[in-house]
Amino acid sequence: MTPNSLYIAASEVVATVHEQMADALRALRGPMGGEQVGIRRGAGMEFADHRLYAPGDDLKRLDWRAYARKDKLFIKQFDQSVHNNTLIVVDTSASMSLPDSVDGGDIDKWRQTQLLAAALLLLIDQADHRLGLLTLSSDRQQANAHSKPCRALIQTLSEEQPQGSADLTHWLNVDRQRQWANVVVLSDCLADPDQCVAPLVGLKRGGSNLCLVHTLHPLELDFSFQGAVKLACAETEQTLRVEPALIRSRYQSMMAKHCEDLRLCSERMGVQYCLADLGRNVTSLLRDVMISMRRGGLR
Repeated sequence: MTPNSLYIAASEVVATVHEQMADALRALRGPMGGEQVGIRRGAGMEFADHRLYAPGDDLKRLDWRAYARKDKLFIKQFDQSVHNNTLIVVDTSASMSLPDSVDGGDIDKWRQTQLLAAALLLLIDQADHRLGLLTLSSDRQQANAHSKPCRALIQTLSEEQPQGSADLTHWLNVDRQRQWANVVVLSDCLADPDQCVAPLVGLKRGGSNLCLVHTLHPLELDFSFQGAVKLACAETEQTLRVEPALIRSRYQSMMAKHCEDLRLCSERMGVQYCLADLGRNVTSLLRDVMISMRRGGLR
């Protein structure tokens, strides 16, 4: 999509849901117009609470006095007023490309994902958040997220084309990304659930609210191909000829289990999970994502 057409399409989606999302926007703005109190770690901040130590935590935040009293390792947490901001992370690996020329009617996986991400940027921009965009593929890994005006981010998004493979672990550096109060990841998560969710845990410990939006084409959910097909993996170039009618039922069961495992894994790690069937109207998908973000304590 061109920058202009993506911006216009996203604006139309946001205009449709704006009134319904009024409560979520108020929550994003906070009591002082974009400022909230969030849990952050660092010197010179007011002490808030303890939590149990977990592998990977900063050892400088250990409370040795609490350890002496209770014989358990605790991490100190602090309150800090922060100007709120949101990072949108978009998987741009080759598997995100499933064009409308296949048996999915007029649904293009990448265009739908672009539109949903652009609508999120526009809607959250109305809450006066600083916005960031990070696009992921092995061919274009970036050390830091772009932080630009909303329209510039949408232009960047419109210029992306899926290619290569994506690995959240590769880009995730908590020290670089912990500045974000809210992080929303859009990905098809075609990998082991733990592998998809585990890289986000460091950000969760750093105080970010996390939402994983599981973007799938209807064909990836129901395998409703017509007639014999040749499947080709866009990331590994492996091919396989199948008769969909013979394996559809088993495929659907396995995909349903994968989605449920991903939801449970996200829940266990404190990440909000939102399944986005890209065959649905983007307006409905945007509403679902905002509800998930709010459930996770967005700010």
